Amino acid sequence: MVCLAAVAPADREVVSKMKQTQTGTQPLISLQNIYKIYQMGDMVVRANDGISLDIYPGEFVSIVGKSGSGKSTIMNIIGALDVPTEGKYILNGEDVSEMKDDSLAEIRNKTIGFVFQQYNLLPKQNLLENVELPLVYAGVGKRSAQSDLWNRLNEWDCAISGATCPNSSPAASNSACPLHAPWSEILP
Repeated sequence: MVCLAAVAPADREVVSKMKQTQTGTQPLISLQNIYKIYQMGDMVVRANDGISLDIYPGEFVSIVGKSGSGKSTIMNIIGALDVPTEGKYILNGEDVSEMKDDSLAEIRNKTIGFVFQQYNLLPKQNLLENVELPLVYAGVGKRSAQSDLWNRLNEWDCAISGATCPNSSPAASNSACPLHAPWSEILP
């Protein structure tokens, strides 16, 4: 497991690494001379300019920089949401730098996970529907995904957002339970 975070401090750009444990000698993530260059009208934007970085399993890494310094761009490349203009991105021994959309989608579905600062949940879907969607995309049947999610939630006693949900079947809807309410009604 690797934890990555992008944050914006007051002034300088820094990549900090805190090694918890380093298992193996091959990096899980290797960025080699990564460039991301955009053309915006007549202006050329160099969002990432020759970034090289190795991240090993078990490391906690922070990508820190002022607004506009390229943190989100490099996180999008690491997360297989985008590809570099130049350079190599090796993920778990596989070159991701020149992959096409379908291959990048498979990487996102099976290898990379995201925890977004702003949730990025589908507002009309409830918690279960938001969580089951990637499982369905991964080829787990909808019924199987629902059953597995309900079993896990019941194991955890379903304490979510300070509310306790009854141990009930997916068919039994309780609008007071955050599992059943659409996110647009729960989030501020």
